[in-house]
Amino acid sequence: RTHTVTCSVCGETKTEKCSFDNGTVTKKPTAAASGLRTYTCTVCGGKYTVSIPAAVTTGAKVTVGKGSAKAQFKITSTKKRTVSYFKSYAGKSAKKAVVPNSVKLADGKTYKVTSINAKAFNSMKKLASVSVGTNVNKISKYAFYKTPKMKTLTVKSKKLTSKKSVAGSFKKSQVKNLTVKAPKSVKSKYKKASFTKKTLGVSKKVTVR
Repeated sequence: RTHTVTCSVCGETKTEKCSFDNGTVTKKPTAAASGLRTYTCTVCGGKYTVSIPAAVTTGAKVTVGKGSAKAQFKITSTKKRTVSYFKSYAGKSAKKAVVPNSVKLADGKTYKVTSINAKAFNSMKKLASVSVGTNVNKISKYAFYKTPKMKTLTVKSKKLTSKKSVAGSFKKSQVKNLTVKAPKSVKSKYKKASFTKKTLGVSKKVTVR
């Protein structure tokens, strides 16, 4: 990059290379998007920008997806590339929500969705069905807080066989009857151990299919 300078005495002009400062961050990077650093020439004021890689760090939160799959995720490990389904952004009037198998973040890498956070579906009072991805091994207590119309939970994961993995997930959900669609290979374990009305916190009946 160059600029033209003119002598104030003789009027002669010449081209010189720009001398840039150390740059200023004009857009901070986040877990969702890269940032920008702007460099300014100390002589002519000319500028140029460079991209700053996305700040994908453990503990950061990022919103990913569209429609029923739109949600905020919390990065639980950059080393293992795992995230928690932190909060649904499908909308308060949504009837369906999807917890995906994985999500692709701004660093271009794919992260497995391994858990569902407490109150992830908080007060989604029209929510009737939720699909849970294959990598989920934990559904937190109160995950379905105040979701009285929940009827169908489609579980693709085979990693929720222990009571601890789903204990209290429907506590204070106000759900009376729930149908759980489970993988054939773990259907018996889900029915007898983890997906019972007592373990989940459903008031009347849980049917595992």
